[in-house]
Amino acid sequence: MIRSHSATPNRVCGAQRRAHSLLLAIFVLSLVGVTLMSVGAHFRATMRYAQSARLEAQVAQILHSGLAWAKNHELATPPDVTTAPIVLNTAAIAGPGATSSLTLAWNAERGEWQLTARLERGRHRITRSLPLRRETAESGPSNSR
Repeated sequence: MIRSHSATPNRVCGAQRRAHSLLLAIFVLSLVGVTLMSVGAHFRATMRYAQSARLEAQVAQILHSGLAWAKNHELATPPDVTTAPIVLNTAAIAGPGATSSLTLAWNAERGEWQLTARLERGRHRITRSLPLRRETAESGPSNSR
C-alpha cells in the first residue's frame, strides 16, 4: 500500500505542472491579444491624423491655386453687377477619389472677394475660406484661419 500512495503524488504533481503550463499559456496569449489591440488602436489614430494632415495640405494647395488665378485675372472691386460665383476646376489637385471645389464669390457684407475651398475624401470633409484683398492676392495667404 505504501507504494500506491507514493505513485499518487507523482500523478498529481504532473497534473499540476500541466495545469500551470496551461494557465501560463493562456496568460501569454491574452497578453499578446491586448498588445495587438493597443497597437491597432494606435495605428488607426496615426492614420486618421496623417489623412487629416494630407487633406489640410491639399486644401492649402487649392487655396494657393485660387490666389494665383486671382493674381493673374483682374477682379472688379466691387463688381459692376451682381455676378455669379466663379468656380475653378481643381480635379487635378485633389486627385482620384476626392471631390473638390474652389469658388470665388463677392462677399457684399465685407465688401471683398472670398475664396472658398472644399475637399471631400471618404468621410472627411474640409472647407476653408480666405478673404481676397488686394494685398492678399499679391503676397499670398497668411497663416491665420
